[in-house]
Amino acid sequence: MNTVKLQQLINKLKNRNNKSYQFFEAIACDLQDDTTRQEGLNKLTGCFSITQYADFNFEEEQLLSEILDGIRK
Repeated sequence: MNTVKLQQLINKLKNRNNKSYQFFEAIACDLQDDTTRQEGLNKLTGCFSITQYADFNFEEEQLLSEILDGIRK
């Protein structure tokens, strides 16, 4: 799991004042702990629908797609 891209997404969302960054920050915390890592991955793989409701721009959607593609491989 490439956490660099996840942090990039969090930063982009923060810069646009898009509150959904908090959702991804919580996932990033889960990924850092061995006991919650799988739960964090599960949340992340099921979250693409958030882009429809969280006002993601094209660049943010692309970054999330890259993150999810990395998990699936």
